[in-house]
Amino acid sequence: MPVLNGFPFHFLSLGLFIIAGGVNAAQALDAPVRRDLSYSRQVIFELTYRNRDLIWLGDPASPTASVYLKRNARPIATDLCVSTLVKDNVSSSRRYFHEARIATKNGVRNVYALTSRREKLIGTIDEKNRFSPNEFYKHNQELLPSWPTNASSLEYDAEKNRLFFDIDIPGPLVSESLDFLPLELSQIHDTPVEGQFSIDYALSGDVSDTAKPAIVSLTLKCEGKSVTLAEASVPWVFRGETVQIGSFNNEAGTYVTEAAYRAGAARIDTSEPSVTFTVPGKFCSSLRADEASLVLVDTPALPKKEATSIERIIIDGNFDDWRNVNGVDDPRGDVVPYLEYIPDVDLLEYKVSHDDQHIYLYARVAGKVGRSHPAGGRCYFYA
Repeated sequence: MPVLNGFPFHFLSLGLFIIAGGVNAAQALDAPVRRDLSYSRQVIFELTYRNRDLIWLGDPASPTASVYLKRNARPIATDLCVSTLVKDNVSSSRRYFHEARIATKNGVRNVYALTSRREKLIGTIDEKNRFSPNEFYKHNQELLPSWPTNASSLEYDAEKNRLFFDIDIPGPLVSESLDFLPLELSQIHDTPVEGQFSIDYALSGDVSDTAKPAIVSLTLKCEGKSVTLAEASVPWVFRGETVQIGSFNNEAGTYVTEAAYRAGAARIDTSEPSVTFTVPGKFCSSLRADEASLVLVDTPALPKKEATSIERIIIDGNFDDWRNVNGVDDPRGDVVPYLEYIPDVDLLEYKVSHDDQHIYLYARVAGKVGRSHPAGGRCYFYA
């Protein structure tokens, strides 16, 4: 989880600038006919605090360590996502080839595949939307281990611009999707709703009463009206898998060592160690999870904005200015089968914004942007 000026974030911003960033049980599977589906959603808040506002019990490097918030501690950064698990009880499905690239040249749809010898042209798509392999495909199957030996089973989906073949999956198929801000909302009659999302943090009225937790909430503001969509109680103590350390020192180009989090640790640089906690939340009564949609109910009418203003992006370590910029989500865990999976370059979301002088790029990853690979060197992606 990279950090700007010592603050950790799960995003990447290029302007040019880096902001940081379950396993998908069916990472390359999509059903051609969506029926008999069940949805399960979880609201997840992420709160980042300065390490000096925390009290550690145990070694910060240990998964059994406990972390207490000091009184009046407030987060320096907040984030939210909605995790959706979709159970598909249809056994017949498709396997799409995310590792294939299809490009049209001179009216011919060419199919390219990544191999250990870089990208190769492996065939074309005929007028019946069938894949027609070339000689490279026929004689270099060892370089295409995830592709079927019998190429006649491959078909072309024009809507997705991808090749697929039909397969049968025993039992229900469960897939995961992550939705980040801004969320897509609608009203009961499918009228889309747009507005400004904000994450608010309110301390208990009596900070001496630890029985009263702080409250973090997601709010939508539109045309002067405000609706609370989701909220969570913030515990005073965090343990185990809800704790993430990994502050990034931009000047040194490395992550702050775990020793820097221990009590009494000497400050060896200008970075400010910080810690991110994951807090599960819940939707409020104003929002209903309606199958594949999030629907506003029992709220004052919130109109769709006629024009979307351009967000002003400031490269300052605070990513709230990206919160209301629309982006593109990417599945977690999608990977070319014969390549090593590295979460540090597994994109979950990317965004683009601009002003009169600059283009700004933003990306979120499953791991930590800029982390050194255990075998040496670093992993990168390009814009």
